[in-house]
Amino acid sequence: LKNYNDIFLVYADAQTHGKGTKNHSWDSNGDDIYMSICFEVDKINYAKLMMSASVIILNKLKKEIGHTKQNLVKIKWPNDIYIADKKIAGILFEKVKYEDKYFMIIGIGINANRSSEVLKLKNDVEKTNKITSLFLETNRLHSKEEIIDEIFFDIKQNVYQSNDENSKNYSELATKRIKNSEWKKKKNSNGIYSWVGIEVSD
Repeated sequence: LKNYNDIFLVYADAQTHGKGTKNHSWDSNGDDIYMSICFEVDKINYAKLMMSASVIILNKLKKEIGHTKQNLVKIKWPNDIYIADKKIAGILFEKVKYEDKYFMIIGIGINANRSSEVLKLKNDVEKTNKITSLFLETNRLHSKEEIIDEIFFDIKQNVYQSNDENSKNYSELATKRIKNSEWKKKKNSNGIYSWVGIEVSD
């Protein structure tokens, strides 16, 4: 947050200390999606944005699942997404203070390309039977980068649209910058990715 100047995204191939609500751990491996989106919340309706973010993720998963199972994809408000009675994604909303500013961090974990073998959790059969993945539901691999890109883009637009009327001009400018930007990813030595927006001319 030290060099913060806009909404930003960080994602990783794997997590060593992933967490969910109520300090529950989030099992991770290289087949799935682990992403966090951070932005300032001083001028944003916090509760409304939480609901909007959950719906954005829900709709993206419905798109990936396809028509035959779309009606089975539901939100367990406010933090989990299920297909029928099996969990496929978790969302963690955190509000943190840095210096004199408040920020929201949206942590998103999605079971993307896990096989049935990977889903076996330390012989916990009951828990394993309550988890699924996009791969298991569709029998095909899914592009993690495409899912991350679309969720980030939609949430970013929603953040700007959630600014109050006094920030309308800034919101319109920011949205224009989104459309006129090239997004490039960088990966550090720990396997952590970040996206950098570079504004380009019309």
